[in-house]
Amino acid sequence: VTGGFQKGQLTTVAVRPGMGKTAFLLSVANNLAVRSPYSVAIFSSERSSRKMTTRLIESETGMSVDQLNNGRLKASEKDHMRSLVNGIARAKIFIDDTPYLPVMELVRKCRQLKQQQEVDLVIVDYVELLTIGPAHDRTRGEQLLDIMHLIKKTALELDIPFLLFS
Repeated sequence: VTGGFQKGQLTTVAVRPGMGKTAFLLSVANNLAVRSPYSVAIFSSERSSRKMTTRLIESETGMSVDQLNNGRLKASEKDHMRSLVNGIARAKIFIDDTPYLPVMELVRKCRQLKQQQEVDLVIVDYVELLTIGPAHDRTRGEQLLDIMHLIKKTALELDIPFLLFS
């Protein structure tokens, strides 16, 4: 559907609540960072890093964390689950759950991750929660337009794709 994530590209996925946005986001992160050798940065003001990690583990293993912690698994099943969870632990997934993140802070963090970790994809979960500073005479729509322009400029500058969820 996206045609792949091209360097410098800005892709926006806009869906109603409860339509599987987080599941899709984590599927992308899982396929790129756990099953392939890519680095993914996730900025989520909507969900904590702990919840994101839990959902990633549940997605990869097909079991809830409660089942993993309390379940009675055979030794071979335990080894398989441990292998899957260790794969997630080794993956280059960087999760930032700063609430109401200022867009300039997002840009700063992306530059730092690109320089230090060679991040290959930036995912922003719920772009509407980004802020842009004082909004005395600007509507929220105008602010979001400014945010989108700044993120697009950053994607081009860093030569990496950005995937935005709304």
